[in-house]
Parts: sequence; structure tokens; C-alpha cells
Amino acid sequence: MENPSPPSPAAEAAASMPNPKPVERHLRLKHHWTGEEIEVLYRIGDDYQPAAMESISHLLRDWRCNKTIAMDPKLIDRLYALQQAIGDHRTIRVISAYRSEGYNASLLAAGRNVDPNSQHMLGRAADVFVPGLKPDKLREAAAKAGVGGVGYYPFSGPRFVHVDSGPERQWTEMDPAERRKLGIHGRRRGPFKLDCEMKMDQALQDPGVVEQLAALPAGAAVIPVAAVQQAAARAAEATAALPAAADGGPTCEAGQPMTPLALLARDGEPVSAPGGR
Repeated sequence: MENPSPPSPAAEAAASMPNPKPVERHLRLKHHWTGEEIEVLYRIGDDYQPAAMESISHLLRDWRCNKTIAMDPKLIDRLYALQQAIGDHRTIRVISAYRSEGYNASLLAAGRNVDPNSQHMLGRAADVFVPGLKPDKLREAAAKAGVGGVGYYPFSGPRFVHVDSGPERQWTEMDPAERRKLGIHGRRRGPFKLDCEMKMDQALQDPGVVEQLAALPAGAAVIPVAAVQQAAARAAEATAALPAAADGGPTCEAGQPMTPLALLARDGEPVSAPGGR
């Protein structure tokens, strides 16, 4: 039986070297509306840190409806990559992240241009800006920071970039004046009434919603408008089948807000309701 050949000097040197230290990923975020701010070590090597991820999910919660979801780790990695691209001394300011179904449906019912199947509802999206950094530069950095969706909103206040971990696509908010020239009027905005228990099917009952969705920038909606039209038709059929109230009183129809609440920012100014995500 032949003796095995001795390892090469290079192999012996590699075996004697200590394992490289796992990369530590830190993330610095501040919520634009609540003022909450965190700086956490959220990942060591391939291991996400549960307590840190929980803290991030809490910061990115739907604070208007006080609802939380476990944010997609791929989204957090995208935000980390974005932070590295713009300089890790900067703080990413979050306008909107997780949106519960009730809040998203309330926006849609009030005429805001939001995707009824928004990545925000899945914990896969965040709308962000960075003080002192031009929004178009932030968009460029986001487009290079991993695979997913990147939307640029230069006509919103404050101007921001949408980042998500969904399908890869890019879009830009159209100038409202250009939309009017092209005859894409969307739907007239109504007063915003927050109903945290509203279902998306209720918001889709309004036939004006389909016209509203047609005003979304190409790529902003993950599911085609045709599929939304079908969902709206199903919602209308379900509403028509609702029984009358047993006591002869008024029936609570789907789409009727149960707990209306004017949405204001902490400083008393109306919250800008960005659309198309």
C-alpha cells in the first residue's frame, strides 16, 4: 500500500492559519415620523442576531396602526449595503416601512396611488432618504445595492427612494404636470380616514381605484392592473351578496370605515402619503 504524499507547504500554511473573523454588520436607522433611532449589530457572518432584528422590526413597524411584522432579512441587507455605499457614518432616515393591510387599504380608499399588493405589506420595503445627500445620488446607490425594486420619488415631500427585496425593477415618479398632459389624471384624493381593520377587498370596491392604479409608474406595481381589476370584481360580487341587517337597521357595508381618524404627523402637519409602492 502506497504512503500518501505529504501535504504541500501551501496547504500546511493554510491549515495553520486561524479562521477569518466573521464580518459584523451594523445598521443605523432613524424613523422620520416617530423620531426613534437605533444603531445595532444585526448580523455576524451568516447569523442574524434575533434581538437586533426584533429591534429593527419594531422601528420599522406600522406605527399608525401599532402593528408589527418580522421584516425581511434581505431588505435589511439591502439597507446595510446602501449605507455602506453612501458612507456608514450617515444615518438612513425611514419615512415608511411596514404597512398593515388596514393602513394600505385606507390610503387606497382615499385616492392615494399605492399598490394594493405593496411590498410594504409583506415587510419587504422601506421608503428612505438621507439628510445632506441628493435623492438622485441615493437612487444611484440603491440601484447598485443588491437585487430588488428601486423607486425614485422626486415630486413627493420629502423626496425619497423606495427600496424593496421583491422582484428586480426600477421606476420613477412621473411629474404631475406631465401626467396631466398625457391625460393620466388618476383619481381625485379624498379625505384620509384611517381604518386599521379595513381589508383590501373593501378598498377595491370603488371602480375609481382601477383608474387610480393606472397612474402608477411602470414597474411600481408587482401584480398587473388586470389582476387588480379581477379582484375588484370579486369584491363587488361579494358585497352584492351581503345579507340585509337582521333587525332592519342599517347594514355595515364593506368599505365603510369603522374607526375614522385624521392622520397627522407629530408636529400637527398632514403626513405626506407617498404613492405607487
